[in-house]
Amino acid sequence: VVMIVGFSDVIHLYSAYLLELGEGLSKREAILASGQEVGRACLFTSLTTFIGFVSLSLVPTPAFRHLGLVLGFGVAVALLIAVTATPVILDLLPAPAQPEHGDTRLANRLVDWIVERSHALSRRAPKTMIAAFGLLTLLSIWGVSRMHIETDMITRLSPDSRTRQDAEWFSQGFAGTGTLELYIDSGKAGGALEPGLLAGLASLQDDIAAEPGIDQVGSLVDLMEKMHTSLKGEGRLPTTRQGFAQYLLLFEMKGGKDLERLVDFERQRLRVGVRLKSTGIRSAWEVGQRIEAHARRRLPGLRNTPNGQKPDGEVTTTVTVSGLSYLLGAWLNDILAGQLNGLMMSVFAIGLMMIWVVRSLRVGLWAMLPNLLPLLVLGGYVGGIWVTVDSDVFAVAMLAIGIGVDDTIHFLSRYRLEANRHDDDEALRRTFQFAGRAIVMTTLILVIGLLPLAASDYFSVRVMGTLLPLCLVVALAADLLLVPAMVEVGWMSVQRGTRGSAS
Repeated sequence: VVMIVGFSDVIHLYSAYLLELGEGLSKREAILASGQEVGRACLFTSLTTFIGFVSLSLVPTPAFRHLGLVLGFGVAVALLIAVTATPVILDLLPAPAQPEHGDTRLANRLVDWIVERSHALSRRAPKTMIAAFGLLTLLSIWGVSRMHIETDMITRLSPDSRTRQDAEWFSQGFAGTGTLELYIDSGKAGGALEPGLLAGLASLQDDIAAEPGIDQVGSLVDLMEKMHTSLKGEGRLPTTRQGFAQYLLLFEMKGGKDLERLVDFERQRLRVGVRLKSTGIRSAWEVGQRIEAHARRRLPGLRNTPNGQKPDGEVTTTVTVSGLSYLLGAWLNDILAGQLNGLMMSVFAIGLMMIWVVRSLRVGLWAMLPNLLPLLVLGGYVGGIWVTVDSDVFAVAMLAIGIGVDDTIHFLSRYRLEANRHDDDEALRRTFQFAGRAIVMTTLILVIGLLPLAASDYFSVRVMGTLLPLCLVVALAADLLLVPAMVEVGWMSVQRGTRGSAS
């Protein structure tokens, strides 16, 4: 990722160098002019990319923290090398020959065609362009509203993965593989055999079994019910503590095993096992929260007593929901909160940077629209097509805002420069000529460079090669069509200084 992103500054510097040579400047003058005009924009774009990457370190996992710090450091080094080594190399190399009748290479002709068509569309029909992007925004908002965030570690693996195939075979052929546990502490030795507690547990099991996504639920109550039915007892369960104690003694005398899986030796704590149909960790946490609510309603001593503790310190029943999936689900909420905080920090910091670049509060705020659009389209796509969205998709959004904003900065920086030298039409034309070509080339290189990640068998890496290029293409379209259209209708007009000044 660092290698791919690091190319951007070099491309903008070299593209400006070639165009300055075409304007008739000498090699040394072209190097200095490109460094002065593009170097400032490269500094700001590297800062915004740095902010977007470092914001990953706010996610409370070592993997995201290390990724954010390493990428941030890599971007800083890439900028340093670009602004120092590129001018030296260009000075040592001979100046490239300028073609007499235009560049005939297919790649350059394609880039020129994209730039020219974008300029023409945004100039002739700016309101139509704005309306089209407005419609895209509304569709994206609809998709975002359908989005349900979930993380399933098994589905992150490739369908060809042996681990995933084994898990799916076991789940389909035998039972669900997702589990959570409910631990009930009566607060005193022998309290687990109280008839009221076990009767409440029986009702609780009925509530749990009725929950969507539950495959099976089992506890000591099932054993007691089976024995009570076999011995022709009245009702569902014994009505006395002595009756439960006698059933347990009979079970052990008949060679019953694994009783410790259901109740501890002191007969104080009970364990309820719940098997889930889904292996999603967030759904496991949500189910656990609902089970906890049912327990407070059904079990004696828990009603209207938060966390199972009464104000007077009286011994009471406590309930603890546990299990790896449930605990990971609670942790996932912390991860999502960290990702949201990092994304908001990036948007705020980049917004301030944009205001500083264009030296206008109004233009800076308007300029954030095309940079937020790729995030909306990303959310709209995964929400509308996938519905259930893995939490790691948010990492793509955090990277996209850091990278995608670069082209907007280059475009507006160049437009502000040209607007102080020429009238509106000429300033926009030269902006497309100088910045537009470099923006298209850098986006193409970023997309091509990221595409190999799409071949990964692991979901979190694969989306870097599919969804991140999607965001970059949307950002390119917004920069070449929406931003010029907003300039044409006067929403993003820059404040001019003295004509001919580059300030």
